[in-house]
Formats: sequence, C-alpha cells, structure tokens
Amino acid sequence: MNGFLYSVRSRSHIHFPHQHGVRPPRSPESNTCTTSPETIPLPAPYPGDELSLCVRCRNVELDGQDRDYFSVWSIYLGELLTIINTRDCSLCKTVTRAISQCLTPNVLRYAKDEANLIHVLATPHTDDTALKIWFENTTRDGALKGLAKEIHSELHPWGCSRLLRIDANSLSKSIMSSAISFDLYPARQLQRGRCDLESMRNHLQHCIKQHRGSCVRNGLMLRELNDERFTLRLWPEGFRVIDVEQLRVMPAPPGCSYLALSYVWDHSNKNHLSQAETGTFPDLCKPQGISISQLPQTIADAIFVCQQLGERYLWVDALCIIQDDPADKIVNITRMGEIFSLATATIVAACGHDPSKGLTCLRTRDPEQVICSVRGIQYIASEPRLDQTIKDTLWYSRGWTYQEYRLSKRLVVFTSAQAFFVCGKGTYPEDTTYPTALDEWPYMGYRLDSWDMPTRDLEGSTWTQYNSAVSDYTRRRLTVASDRLPAISGILQLYGRYSNDIFLCGLPAKLLHYSLLWHPSGESKRFGGWPSWSWVGWTSYVFNLVAEGVEYQLPISSTLKHLRFRGEDGDEVPISQPPEDEELMSRRKDYLARKKHKRSQHKRDTGHQSAVDGRLVSKTTGHLLFIGQTRRFSLAPDPDFHDPTEVGLYKYRIYAGKIWVGTIFLTAAQVALYPNRADDLEFLRLTNCTPYIYFLEKLLCGFGLWDSIDSGNWDYQPAIFDTVFYERARSWARMKFERGLDPRGDERWEIRLSHVMLFKRVGYSIIEREAVGLVVEDYKEWRLESFVLT
Repeated sequence: MNGFLYSVRSRSHIHFPHQHGVRPPRSPESNTCTTSPETIPLPAPYPGDELSLCVRCRNVELDGQDRDYFSVWSIYLGELLTIINTRDCSLCKTVTRAISQCLTPNVLRYAKDEANLIHVLATPHTDDTALKIWFENTTRDGALKGLAKEIHSELHPWGCSRLLRIDANSLSKSIMSSAISFDLYPARQLQRGRCDLESMRNHLQHCIKQHRGSCVRNGLMLRELNDERFTLRLWPEGFRVIDVEQLRVMPAPPGCSYLALSYVWDHSNKNHLSQAETGTFPDLCKPQGISISQLPQTIADAIFVCQQLGERYLWVDALCIIQDDPADKIVNITRMGEIFSLATATIVAACGHDPSKGLTCLRTRDPEQVICSVRGIQYIASEPRLDQTIKDTLWYSRGWTYQEYRLSKRLVVFTSAQAFFVCGKGTYPEDTTYPTALDEWPYMGYRLDSWDMPTRDLEGSTWTQYNSAVSDYTRRRLTVASDRLPAISGILQLYGRYSNDIFLCGLPAKLLHYSLLWHPSGESKRFGGWPSWSWVGWTSYVFNLVAEGVEYQLPISSTLKHLRFRGEDGDEVPISQPPEDEELMSRRKDYLARKKHKRSQHKRDTGHQSAVDGRLVSKTTGHLLFIGQTRRFSLAPDPDFHDPTEVGLYKYRIYAGKIWVGTIFLTAAQVALYPNRADDLEFLRLTNCTPYIYFLEKLLCGFGLWDSIDSGNWDYQPAIFDTVFYERARSWARMKFERGLDPRGDERWEIRLSHVMLFKRVGYSIIEREAVGLVVEDYKEWRLESFVLT
C-alpha cells in the first residue's frame, strides 16, 4: 500500500500508483504524483512497523500530522485483490476485515475480471474518529471507468460502516484529537475471555435515570396508563420470576423490576432440572432450588448477567412456566406481550447458530477484533452494525423471538463478537467508549423507537405497521406449526388496543376487506388447523397487495354482503365492512374528506365505534359467511413470464373467453394443478377499487416484479390485462377533462378494478381460498351466491 494522498476535487483527475500496469505520471525529483497541487513526500518508515506491516504498508501515513485533516485529500491504500490476499500484514488484514461485508461473490468476480482494477481509498470520517473506506475502478492502463451500478451498491451498501477506527488509547497521538470539534466516541479494544458487563450496567442505569420517559416507550405497554393495575404494577395471577440471589422461582413481587430472556431453546440439554414441570416445580421454588450446573448454558449465563447488571429478578419461560401444565402454558403464552413490554430490559441471546453455547462473548470473541498499529497509532476494524450482525443468527430466524424483540423497552444483546445495549436513544456497542457524565448521548445507529408502535390513526400507521409485522414475522421459522398465531399474538393485541379492533385469525376485523388481500410467496403451502382465508393457515412468507392501499388506492369497497363470522361455538356475529356506499367509488374527494373527519373525531381513551358486534372478541379460528359475487374465468400461463418472480410466484393471465381481463400469481404447488390453460374456474369478487394509473406499480411490487416496473413513469401501464382497457380509461378521463368535469383528468387518470379470489368448493356452498388476483372492470354480470369461506 503506497501512502499517497490524492485530490478528489475532480474524480476524472485521479491517478493511481504503479501497480499491475497502472503508471501515473510522477515527478522524478519528489517521487510524488504530479496531479497533486502540492508536493507531499513519502513519510519515513516508523520504528517497529516492519514487524507487522508488509513492505507496501510501512510507508503509509493514515493520520496525516502534516496536513489539514479535513482537506480534500484521500488516502490511497492499494488494489483490492492485493490487500485481501496479503496474509502477513496487520494493516491489510484490518482493512480486509473492515470491508468484509462488501466482499460478496459478485464483487470478487468483478475484481478478478481483467477489464477492472478496483482501488481502495480512505477519507477522514466527518462524524467519527475513523477513516472511511471507499472504492474506485480503473482499466489496466489507468483510465478511470467507474464501477458497475450493481457492484457499486454492493461495495457501498447502505448502513455498512467500512471504517478504520482509532483506538481510544491512541487518540491523543492523532490529529483527530484537535481537528474534530464535536464529542469523540472512539473505539476500544475488547478484552479476550470476558465481556464488559460493567459498561452494560452503566448504560442501563444511565438510560433509566437520564432518558426516563423517552425510553419507557409507554406506547408499547399493553395496559392503559390510567389502568389501576398498571399504576400499582400488580402482576397477573401466576406470573413468576427467578430470584437470582436465592436461585429459586417465586411469584413476582408487586412492582418489581425484572429482566426477561429472549433465546432459542437448547433441546440437546433437556432434563428434569432444566425446566419447570409439575413434579419438579416445588423443588425449583425452594431457596437454592435451581442448580446452575443442570441448566442450559444460555439460561445459566442469563442468571449471571442479571446478577452483574444489578437486577434481582429474571423471567425465563422454561423455568417460570410449568411446561407440562397446559392451563399454565396457555395463560402465560397469551401474556407474552405483557411480559416483555413490562420488563426493565430484555437479555437477547443472539450468538450464532448453536443455542447450546450460551452467551458466547462472555468467554470468547468470534470473530476476534482485528487491530493494527501504523506509525504509533492503533486502528481497529469496524464491526458490522447490530441489525446486520444478528440477521444471520439462529435467534433472528425464529418466530417467537420476533415479538420479544419488538415489544421490549430496552435490550442487552449478546452476539458472538460483543454485547450491545439498545434503547430508544440508540445502540451502544461494547467496542465504543462513551462519556459517563453526559446526560444525553447522541443517536448512535439503530434505536428502538424506529420500531415504535402505530399512532392512533387506524387507517394510516396501524395498517402499515400491521402489514410490515406480518411480512417480517412470516419470514421466520417455528418448530411447532400451530404456534404461527400465538407467537405474534402480543403484537396483534397491541394493534387491537390502538385501533379499538379485534383480530379474526390474525386479520383485523375493521379492515377485513383489505386484510383478505394477502398473498403467499412462491414456496407457501396450505396446512391444517387454520382457515384458508387467513395467512396463518399458510406456510412461509406472505404479503398484502394493498399494504399501502389505505393511503394511495382509496377508495376500496368490499363486495361481500351480510358478512358474518362463525366461531367454533357456532355463534354468528355480523361484521360491517365500510365503505358500504359504492357511489363513493366515483367521489374520491368526498370519501377522503369523510375519513379525515372521522380520524379527527377519534379518541383512543374512549374509542370509536367498533366494526364488530360487542359479543365478538379476538378469535383464532372460524368461518366467514357472506353473500358474494361469483363468475367463471379461464387461466393460462403468461407467455411473457416463463420464470418465477423474485418471490417465487408464477404469473398467470385471467381470460373472459378470449379477452385478457386480469392477472393472478400462483405458487409452485398451484402451478402443478394448472400447468396449461384451465377453463371454467370459479372466482369470487372481493372488492371494487379505482386506483390512479400511476399507483398500479405498487400492486406489483410485492409479487417480486421490481425489474419490470417503470417507477418513474406516471403513465406506466403494467401488463396485467389487455391494453384496450387502458385506452378506454384514458379516453374516458380525456373526455371528462375536455368537458370540465375533472381539471386533472388528463394527467391523473384512473381505472376501475376488482380484486378476485380463485377458490375451490369443498361442499355445496363451502369454499376454500386458493389465490387472489386483479381483473379490470368489464361490466359483465356477476352471479350472487351465499358462501361459507373456511
């Protein structure tokens, strides 16, 4: 690595040192690049660097004591392949570690291409005591050519730090100590073989004392703030905690502060002393009744962490719920949202893929920090952010941990490399130094209030948050398929509180005409135990076709009449589906104005009128009964889309006779049923909607058709039915514009559509859901029929 500094005022004037055929013009007298406006001599080798640095890196000057630190200069570090292939140089290894997230297979293939020569540069970071690494590309003869778009995105991904951070003990030697005017939060070396729990304890206490209400996140509490039970902090009957001082399970004292553990069960260490059972539970309640040596490593570590953080009580499901008592399990599982919302903090065991290893960074670091010394200053390779660190862990892939993470007020996250403290103010990794006297720490990366719960506006943020939660949650895995609804019930309870609504097998009753428009991904399959009309009854990832429809596609009206829900007890309860007046379809402004007035009248403490009968509470299973509109169409594979979309779905055309009137997407399992044209299939009309033409692209994003969407074109006409229907809609809009009926009709024109459901009959009027698609309004007759959707 040659330690030259190059001007970045104009990228077209950058020249790179002589390596692998790149020969920039040089001044023979000074041995510097002639493109530099100043003559910058090579620094003399620093004593001791030759022991750890390669020949190229011994001349590098990262700190630049003889120049303005925030000048326009960038530091040339070398060629990418040379750096990552040098194994015996501490600086090369540190740079490689700092950019490790960027070294994707695509990037490496691109770098090995003879037509490319990727160079690595560093620039002083304006917000951190570090050098930020970036990349340029040239041809082999030195001509600047830039990076391909997809490679640039992978080398400079959003949120990836790519930093060489200055160690706190070296900061006084660096020009940064005087060049930076803001508060410094330098890196620090992590101790091998132990985790700095004292810093985690300081963060926790600092948050409790200084952040106060901003991190309490009252919006996540599942009880109203004026609820007497909440004020007195009287726990529900049967709520237990572990006393980590006496090592026993006991009823939670009223108002106690406790920690909760979010982890993945270790089934390899399952014995009668590792979990609460009817026969062993009395022994666990005795002082010293919990044997640490018999516990799974994660639970044993959590007890130790709880002690070190200065908290006396810990909640762990394996010990605080009697595992072979069905009644006790049901009561506690339904309270899971409360348990994590009301905990002072949650300990998160996000350490790799082996739950038997426990909180591994208490004993070792994997991977270990990579540190180098250059000219007497130590640099530490930046570690990935918390959200990037945990996304590949076993903990992050499990369904139950989703709501535990989202509902917690504070987190102490243990990864295999280090610990993180997370609250509403920010994320504070163990490898960073923070002042202890500062009342308000600055925002540092991901913070919990970025996941905050919705506002009081049901039609807006609650719907958006609900769909985001379902989409994220269904990407995760569950050991027991029947847990698909219980594992997210705490979040659904919270949404129900905010919107004064109830959930029918995971779907909000007030917006049932929206929520029925979910769609499975390509690998989804039906499984028993849940109704077909709910995403709960399908495996894998699901999404909603109108996740943003409340804001952009209004109005959507339901075509289902006399809608009722029939529970397992046989009782039928009516469900209203506003708007019921289909004339609102042509009066968008009136409809939106009515909704705005309704929202302004909404008061959370009193609640607005429910869309469901007062006898109905959230249900886990049941049937939908209604009078619906049905007709028959034909299906055929789309000849322009032979391969599945990015979410594994296959595009099929819906035909009325020979006319292409709509589109539907099928899973791989469904395609096997309809490999070629299939005639005389039954469809149920679910909605009427009149979106602006430019919104149609949003209906296709969830299907994975991003590459075929022209998002910058307001006149974009996606291929979801015959173009003649676009021409008719455009002509109608132009006519209204010319007659003065709509001054914007020629610019923002609409088209009338319907969402339809492909179904199969399992009885005379009993049907099951197959898939949901879109058809253009063709003004043909639909036949009315009574249905039971199971």
